[in-house]
Amino acid sequence: IAYMGCLGWGSAYFYGWGTSFYYGFPWWIVGAGVDDVARSLFFAVIVIAIFLIGWGIGVVFFFAVKRKHSMQELNVFRLYFAVELLFVPAIIEFSILRQKIQVPLLLLSAAIALAVTISIRSYGRFLSVSCFYDKPFIKKHFFEIV
Repeated sequence: IAYMGCLGWGSAYFYGWGTSFYYGFPWWIVGAGVDDVARSLFFAVIVIAIFLIGWGIGVVFFFAVKRKHSMQELNVFRLYFAVELLFVPAIIEFSILRQKIQVPLLLLSAAIALAVTISIRSYGRFLSVSCFYDKPFIKKHFFEIV
């Protein structure tokens, strides 16, 4: 409940500050009332529900595909989607700022993710994560690096 309350107040203030920036009045006169917090909480709950539904669909899809294919075949798709997820937040941000979906960026990110996936699958055996961890400096300062 405290998390949702802080999320509601924070979202209300950020919404107010964004509105003040857009319309050009000073940000320090922004106030968040009960109705602003309620609206922000509603948006937060809706976004959390969308994330949970998407997660559930992903889990169901994963188990359905896992039954039909071996895990070795799925590793390529998992790697591709992991690399693609690096680009998605930036594309969403550009789409929001431009107020339309940025199809060229989507295609570019898909191509880059595919190239990175293919190169990792082809040449990944030459670069092991253990070669970084075996270095004395990294062993000594592992917790500071992480």
